[in-house]
Amino acid sequence: MKKTAVLIYDSFCNFEISVALEILAPHNRDIVVIAKSKEAILSEDALRVLPDKTIFELDINEYNSFLLPGASDIKSAIEDPEINRFMIFGDNYKALRITKRVFENIF
Repeated sequence: MKKTAVLIYDSFCNFEISVALEILAPHNRDIVVIAKSKEAILSEDALRVLPDKTIFELDINEYNSFLLPGASDIKSAIEDPEINRFMIFGDNYKALRITKRVFENIF
């Protein structure tokens, strides 16, 4: 089954992922919400979300798509060293490898 990882962080923009999730819903995708920890995360509209996994538990081979919402104030997420390591530097470029696989499947 195809899986989609959704990275959330403090003050993420919920409406940016809600439309994408609505489009994916009829296609029987597993949606897995990931974050730096499994503690509840508040979106910028005060929606409390409990992540399924941490960024440290993610096995990218299980996913073929990745959603990364924005935020009205994204500074804390951009400056978070663990999120940066996940997105760019560490763990074999997990997020970038998922994104690359998505583009390879599209084009």
